[in-house]
Amino acid sequence: MAAAWQNRSDNVAVLLEAGANANFALPNGNNALGGAVTCKNQDMVDALVRHGAKPDAKTRHLSKDRGIQFPDS
Repeated sequence: MAAAWQNRSDNVAVLLEAGANANFALPNGNNALGGAVTCKNQDMVDALVRHGAKPDAKTRHLSKDRGIQFPDS
């Protein structure tokens, strides 16, 4: 999750391939998908969704402001 919020696609890819939980969230709801959307990183969003990340309502709303599309959209 920290790698996503720092816009480190390379680190996110390695972590996902190693089995990191794409849906892990902090108690406040912050998660890797939210970080990727915040950073406007479409490739990272796509990778996270391919590995099982599920966008919540907050992330979907933010994605519209950031010009991000989810693969299922």
